[in-house]
Amino acid sequence: MDIIITISEDETRLLEGWLGVGKIQDWLQNAINNKIRQRADATILEQTDKNPNKFTIAEKLDIIKTLDVIKPVEEI
Repeated sequence: MDIIITISEDETRLLEGWLGVGKIQDWLQNAINNKIRQRADATILEQTDKNPNKFTIAEKLDIIKTLDVIKPVEEI
């Protein structure tokens, strides 16, 4: 899935001044990956007796698929 985020030139300059030129995309991807990992860990802790620290993110997502807990917010 591609997600497009639009920011102004001023916002770009501000972020590049903090992160470095050309680093915004990497920073955003890292933030999203971290949030996915946190949510996967929390779901495994809440729904199973497994320790999420022992699994890769791919393994965590496979475990979560078997739980049938991924639903769009509108359905919850």
